Amino acid sequence: MISRTIHLISLTQAIRLSKIEQNIVNSRKARQQGRSHDVNCKGLLLTVLAPQSPIFQWCCNKN
Repeated sequence: MISRTIHLISLTQAIRLSKIEQNIVNSRKARQQGRSHDVNCKGLLLTVLAPQSPIFQWCCNKN
């Protein structure tokens, strides 16, 4: 009986650990997707605003 109890406890702990690990993996994925979204938004903003910038216009009109 004691060995079954220990086995059930370790099984329960293993399930908890796997859930914690899955939460960590999911949060990392969410952060990475958030970062890539931020980078894409910044790139789009730069693409839209750069031609209006005097520095950008000076570089392009230099030739």
